[in-house]
Amino acid sequence: MGYRLFAMDTWFWQAPGWYPFAVRWEMLQTLGYDGGYHVLGPEAAWQEVPLLAQVPSRYGLEVAAVWFSLDLTWPRDSAPYQRRRHLVETLTGCSALEVAILASDPAIRPSDPALDGLAIERLAPLIERAAARGLTLSLYPHRGYWLERTDDALRLWQAIGQPTVGVVFSSYHWYAADRQDLAALLTRAAPALRSVNLCGCRTLRCGDRTLPLVEPLDQGDLDTFALLGLLRTIGYQGP
Repeated sequence: MGYRLFAMDTWFWQAPGWYPFAVRWEMLQTLGYDGGYHVLGPEAAWQEVPLLAQVPSRYGLEVAAVWFSLDLTWPRDSAPYQRRRHLVETLTGCSALEVAILASDPAIRPSDPALDGLAIERLAPLIERAAARGLTLSLYPHRGYWLERTDDALRLWQAIGQPTVGVVFSSYHWYAADRQDLAALLTRAAPALRSVNLCGCRTLRCGDRTLPLVEPLDQGDLDTFALLGLLRTIGYQGP
């Protein structure tokens, strides 16, 4: 069984600038990918959202998901929150969204379950509108964010209890923030798993500090081959 393979477009963010939209998709097409992820990081990426509808017909590729972040300190009537709501209400060319949840208040610690209720309250309108439009919304764990670990995402997923909501497993963010029993974690995550984000990982030692690094798939000290075997064991079908 082969998996469909998609590239997260953060690789196109380079110090000299941002690869143009058409160039990025032409590169993925030439390299043989099945499609890509659109990450709403830089402002330029937000401006490109209307272009996603043309990707399947122009490049023969799939937009696997649109990724965005959500800050728990934003009120629901704030401009950044409303921008994300507008995204859910108008997105075309892609049927999947992925959300990473942070909290810019330094008093809020990663993984604090006391914030689950607030997170669900912030997510509820987005989940409702996404479901009405036939879109899925998956929770993306991210190192240093409030939703930091896969188990945090699973806890929230269980509390939400909606069929259009799922969980993403990111090998880098597991490596950087967790590193607990991977086989047991993936077994727990299997019912919720909508997407798997893979990369090579390596730890860089800087004096008395260690920094987890993103590496190409065939480099680093995370055994990607073994990870793929675990995914097959739990019956994961991709992407």
